[in-house]
Amino acid sequence: MRSVLKPAALILLAANLVPLIGVLAWGWDAFVLLVLYWLETAVVAFWTVLRIATMRRGSLGALKFDHQPGPASPIAMAAFITLHAGIFMGVHFMFLWTLFSGEWSKKIHGVGAFIDQLVIGTDLWIPLAVLFIVHGALMGFNAVKPMLWRRRAWSKTRRPGSHCWAPPRA
Repeated sequence: MRSVLKPAALILLAANLVPLIGVLAWGWDAFVLLVLYWLETAVVAFWTVLRIATMRRGSLGALKFDHQPGPASPIAMAAFITLHAGIFMGVHFMFLWTLFSGEWSKKIHGVGAFIDQLVIGTDLWIPLAVLFIVHGALMGFNAVKPMLWRRRAWSKTRRPGSHCWAPPRA
């Protein structure tokens, strides 16, 4: 029972209740749920690409191009993942639309109508905004946490009575 009361478990439980609330309170159908999960993939991809693009050059390791090893460029890797994720999401949405859109295909005829009727009209924007904020906060925490650990390590290595920083003594 104790593990259920941990913050991570409560957040996971709340996140998994969103589709149920959407069905019961907002009248979502199966296609709206599928679109929610599809858009969640876009949110995760956005923050992943941003995180990769902001990494230091050597942090991605070496890649081999034409049998020549070299450090991976975070911007090039982010561009590659953006292209790959974009193609995947486009094909995935095509299948979702073709197989499951049902009555929605008669109402929606373009990106504007998709956003207006499906995202805003069904209140999908609410869980998407929460997902966007939570994933952004997690990315920020994961990016800042190593800096905090380095700062904490440096603060413990300061010599008493000195204004200079010194490496830890062995």
